[in-house]
Amino acid sequence: MNKHVKIALIMAPFLALISYGITGYFQTTTENKEGDYQLRLSGDCRPNDNSCVMQAGEFELMLISSIKKGKRQLGIVANQPVSYLSMALAGDDNEFVQFRMMKSDDEKYWQVSLNDDQKLDGFLKIRLAAHSKESNYFIENNIRL
Repeated sequence: MNKHVKIALIMAPFLALISYGITGYFQTTTENKEGDYQLRLSGDCRPNDNSCVMQAGEFELMLISSIKKGKRQLGIVANQPVSYLSMALAGDDNEFVQFRMMKSDDEKYWQVSLNDDQKLDGFLKIRLAAHSKESNYFIENNIRL
């Protein structure tokens, strides 16, 4: 074995570690920068089946639905804290009705706060706006309750 091969065998592990570190330093992250982003719906929006997932980059919201005490409840679960969330629903007449939202302490779970005379059945469209980590997210789409 000549001296060039010996030096190459000694240097190879060091060069591999250095290149690994440099690659990690220059690699870009997929984190959303500040700005406005439109949420994309993955599949149909069916909150009853927990299949209403909205995403923009790393930010994700899931709309879930259940029936408690004979009334439909809507909740929104986020993968990051959401400092502000606004939701409106529309029926056949395309007139949106704004709903008051309650949030959890960690700001990752939001729920529609209903009055006794309000019902969620019969709405066909959703309009949602959220603010998280200096970015705004929004969507308007059909919904199947």
